[in-house]
Amino acid sequence: MPGDYAVRFDLPPGYAFTKQDSGSDDSADSDANTVSGRTTAVTLAAGEHNPTIDAGIIMPVLTDTARLGDYVWYDTDQDGIQDPDEKGIAGVTVNLIEPVSGRVLVTVKTDGSGYYEFAGLNPGGYAVEFVTPPRYEFSPQNRGVSDASDSDADQGTGRTSPVVLSAGENDLTLDAGMAVPGLKPASLGDYVWYDTDHDGVQDTGEPGVSGVTANLLNPDTGSILASATTDGTGYYEFAGLLPGAYQVQFILPPTYSFTTVDSSADSDSKDSDADMVTGLAPRVILAAGEHNPTIDAGIYIPGIAPASLGNYVWHDLNRDGIQQDSEPGIADVTVKLISGSDGRIIGDTKTDGSGFYEFAGLAPGDYSVWFMLPSGYRFTTADSPDAGDSTDSDANQANGRSTTITLGSGEHNPTIDAGVFLSQVTGKASLGDYVWYDTDQDGIQDSAEQGIAGVTVKLIDPATGRTKAETVTDGSGYYGFSGLQPGSYAVEFVPPQGYTLTLQNRGGNDAADSDADATGRTAQIVLSSGEHDSTLDAGMFIQGMKPASLGDYVWFDENQNGIQDSGEPGVAGVKVNLTDAAGKVLATSLTDGSGYYLFAGLAAGSYTVDFEPLPAYRFTLQNSGNNSGSTDSVDSDADTGTGQTSIVTLSEGEHNPTIDAGIYIPGMKPASLGNFVWYDEDRNGVQDSDETGIPDVRVSLYDKNGVLLSSTFTDADGYYEFAGLAPSSYTLLFDLIPGNIFSPPNRGSDTTDSDVDMTTGRTPLITLTPGENRLTEDVGMFPATVTGVASLGDYVWYDSDNDGIQDSIETGIAGVTVNLIDPLTGRILAVTSTDGAGHYGFTGLNPGSYIVGFVPRPGYEMSKQNQGGTADYADAADSDADTGTGLTAPVTLVAGEHNPTIDAGMFIPGVKPASLGDRVWYDENRNGIQDSGEPGIAGVTVNLIDADTEVILSTSRTDGSGYYDFSGLAPGKYIVEFDPAPGYRFTSQDQGRDDAVDSDADTVTRRTAQLILAAGEHNPTIDAGLFIPGVNPASIGDYVWNDANRNGMQDSGEAGIPDVRVSLYDKGGVLLSSATTDSHGFYQFTGLAPGDYAVKFDLPDGYEFTTADYPDASDSGDSDADASDGFTGLITLTSGEDDRTVDAGMFTGGAAGSASLGDYVWYDTDHDGIQDADEPGIAGVTVRLTDPESGRVIAAAVTDGSGYYVFTGLKPGDYAVEFVRSEEYQMTLRNQGGDDSADSDADTVTGRTASVTLAAGEHNPT
Repeated sequence: MPGDYAVRFDLPPGYAFTKQDSGSDDSADSDANTVSGRTTAVTLAAGEHNPTIDAGIIMPVLTDTARLGDYVWYDTDQDGIQDPDEKGIAGVTVNLIEPVSGRVLVTVKTDGSGYYEFAGLNPGGYAVEFVTPPRYEFSPQNRGVSDASDSDADQGTGRTSPVVLSAGENDLTLDAGMAVPGLKPASLGDYVWYDTDHDGVQDTGEPGVSGVTANLLNPDTGSILASATTDGTGYYEFAGLLPGAYQVQFILPPTYSFTTVDSSADSDSKDSDADMVTGLAPRVILAAGEHNPTIDAGIYIPGIAPASLGNYVWHDLNRDGIQQDSEPGIADVTVKLISGSDGRIIGDTKTDGSGFYEFAGLAPGDYSVWFMLPSGYRFTTADSPDAGDSTDSDANQANGRSTTITLGSGEHNPTIDAGVFLSQVTGKASLGDYVWYDTDQDGIQDSAEQGIAGVTVKLIDPATGRTKAETVTDGSGYYGFSGLQPGSYAVEFVPPQGYTLTLQNRGGNDAADSDADATGRTAQIVLSSGEHDSTLDAGMFIQGMKPASLGDYVWFDENQNGIQDSGEPGVAGVKVNLTDAAGKVLATSLTDGSGYYLFAGLAAGSYTVDFEPLPAYRFTLQNSGNNSGSTDSVDSDADTGTGQTSIVTLSEGEHNPTIDAGIYIPGMKPASLGNFVWYDEDRNGVQDSDETGIPDVRVSLYDKNGVLLSSTFTDADGYYEFAGLAPSSYTLLFDLIPGNIFSPPNRGSDTTDSDVDMTTGRTPLITLTPGENRLTEDVGMFPATVTGVASLGDYVWYDSDNDGIQDSIETGIAGVTVNLIDPLTGRILAVTSTDGAGHYGFTGLNPGSYIVGFVPRPGYEMSKQNQGGTADYADAADSDADTGTGLTAPVTLVAGEHNPTIDAGMFIPGVKPASLGDRVWYDENRNGIQDSGEPGIAGVTVNLIDADTEVILSTSRTDGSGYYDFSGLAPGKYIVEFDPAPGYRFTSQDQGRDDAVDSDADTVTRRTAQLILAAGEHNPTIDAGLFIPGVNPASIGDYVWNDANRNGMQDSGEAGIPDVRVSLYDKGGVLLSSATTDSHGFYQFTGLAPGDYAVKFDLPDGYEFTTADYPDASDSGDSDADASDGFTGLITLTSGEDDRTVDAGMFTGGAAGSASLGDYVWYDTDHDGIQDADEPGIAGVTVRLTDPESGRVIAAAVTDGSGYYVFTGLKPGDYAVEFVRSEEYQMTLRNQGGDDSADSDADTVTGRTASVTLAAGEHNPT
């Protein structure tokens, strides 16, 4: 009919809409709104055909789009804070709002657990509106201290404050609490499973089915109240419900059938409740506070076995796209299952504590997997040619999607992995350790007390109480959570039935006590970047009962007689499951290198053991020992068909060491490998006759796809072995003893050399033939000469004159990609980019050899290589990169070394470099103008963006005074984006008439207008003003001094130390800003939000920290830096506070007292080069302290009002001083008269003095 219409396009997963209404041709543009997918209104006349309604979609790089969301919960106590026992609310309507117009862009409903999300958003401003169901009331807004656990909805309107999303940002903190006053919420749910035998009963081994839609209905009207999807293991839930009548309808996936309903063979918790035709479960009545966990559905495909897929998300630390043993899994990553036929999302789950996930109960067919990139990460290279399919990454780097996976009936595909790495090179954290049976109940781990297998351990968000990941202890009681973001966590131990937690925090050793309180939870733990906390233990016991255990041995039964005969080896790497009498798996272990396993810390009771060898093996005869007169300790107890033992009943304190399994490969003899780890005293990589073995080194065996099979330890003489192996290919990984280095490989013969890579500790692939016993896989180690990891870096600069030398007027280049490369394999180990001033660095490196590769941006060329090395220029001032490849020669680092000389010069032929920058300040009066006294803001992230492509070229942070700079830029179009910490707001844009003192950032997008830089131009006017409503800016700082007498107090006459790097961190350990002390030793960070901070001081070469917090000194006169790492404790700043007490004392390690020099710049009225009594000093002259060999500026100062200057806190060594005269001045005559304290020392042309040598403690005032 003629009239007005609109068209809505629904995006396929992974896509985003392109720009709307670009260009002037309506038939060739895209008409879809980039958020809602809707067109504007289209008016059709009678008979009219409009063929111009188009939509362009793209598969964006994930960092281009943003997402927001989180959670609606039932706030039982109505305090506005998410408590651990408060659940989500299903089916709440949530609107995404355009904050200026109030227009609704998109509408969703919370899922069964109360979560919602808006994804694929363009960067910009948004608000969220929550719609309360009838009778519900909103909780108080913005209560508590954590934005992740409060309610953000206005109690009147249901709307949040506007939020501004940057490219790639994930804001998952927008929550709403609501409740019906005086009423506890109800819930229901449970499980959809694949009923393989169609008997309507959930049998052991029948998997859950992921991705099945369950609708919650009003049984009187049939209307859908909420929808949920079963997770990767088949579970669903509807929470936060009012008391009343409900009905669940399960939507049958294509080709599936429902199983028998309400089977009388089992209880209601194990049957299927879904009608076989409609999928409707019976009507249920929920009382206030009731949870009904019995609403299940069994489904199957006639004649088809269920399929499954899954595997692993890991932190690809070296970014090579290959899973290494040292690279941890990442917990809590969302993974979605996509239908291959229509692109629908049919299931989602999260990775567990070790990074694993699974989708089970699937129909045969085509699927793909979509990995949701964790905030701050990027996907690694997909489908690396150097990796097997089980160890590569399958996620597309742009959109996180795998290719199509075709599953056959009964097939399990465990190879769908994703590798990710941090956008900024920072370390992930981890935690874990041990649950043990505390026999004497004293809360301390004694040597005879065993671990407890199969204990559930949860990783908890301490702010919300939510479980982030879950795992179970292995056969020996150990557990771990890896790949964690730096931040706060708690651990919760769930005692098995009958167990009691032991006493908390007893003894003085945190590694040997129990950390769980009466609820099973530890205190909050704050993990910093790269930290591993291995002290989180829990002791448990059964009152009045000793723990039991069982185990023993899996062996290769060569003659297949079912008896362990002399000479028949154990089999390494066999998976062993401990199950209860009902068949539930309680714990899992792997046999060690000799075939042994153990399950300890068990309650008295009945168990079975299930052995799962690799596919090529078969089980030998069961219980042959009973027929041959042999004992039960040497027979095989595993059923030849199932691999399960009969029931084993353990009494209190009993250890049963007779549970064995014999296996063999028909027609095949077992292989083995192993040998020796030794102390390589002469470090030559060859085993000499007098060099001894190293005991207790962990050795791990992997298959050719990188799957861990077994681990063992070297014996007292340094030997190890893996026996009973199938003929195949394997690799070995050796754990490096702390403080040691691997010997160089492949020196000498194969029986006496070292076989592992010096960096990774891995051997190459080792192929074993039937019956082969390879005892040549050896490893040498030796202690590092200097303790500590190494680092390298320095600088990329714009070489204007293309001479390959860093001249004083040549600036750095921002945003240049720099690769760290393994010189043996050419593999890229790490990637970074230069900051706004052209600096870069790689830290935390193992000693060894590296190559640095510089990648010039389009249009740039490399400068001449290695032009330094003369008397005037050392290696620190030349360019080290090959002009063709951009690669340096190999650089060898020893432990603890920092090499700051790896530089690269670049230029654009015939073009001078451009630059831009300026300042971020705290606009106290919010007038949009930088007024006198308004401080800069330290630690604000500033991005430089290509205006044409919107790609971020470089990232910098404002220094302690709020300044930033991007230099060495090609002429062109740029945008600057300011990204302050949460809580700050932007002041008004473009106020006043002076562009140098206004704010240039848009208050919503946080970006400036497009900037055009000409060749050689410097634009120092790009500023941003920020403020926090109702809050005055805080600051922190003070002083680094030379504590000459090492007493920890600032004494009269002890000078400040210039040019010391000082870094500011938030309470989570995230670096916010860095500054350097001035010529007098002072520093400051200004414009800070109230909150908790820490300061870190970097020691200059040759210095040590003095005693911290000396009791006889005031807080303003002591040293606050910890002597071990240079960090202060947490410092809490209130609104408007200026804390000037955060100091660090240092002294030179080799001699008491550092050196200093300085004196005087004067006006030589009679031009005779001698200071006369009536000739005055000159104020404001710049004076530079330089390295006399390279000319590098070490520090700078300005003469005071009387013409004096000084440089203090200097290491003993050689220096030169350069005086920078302004154009109207000339230098006077040099070295006149016989008094060095009264002459002029500066060269009349260069302004430089001769080299001056300072001894420890010396002051040169001439």
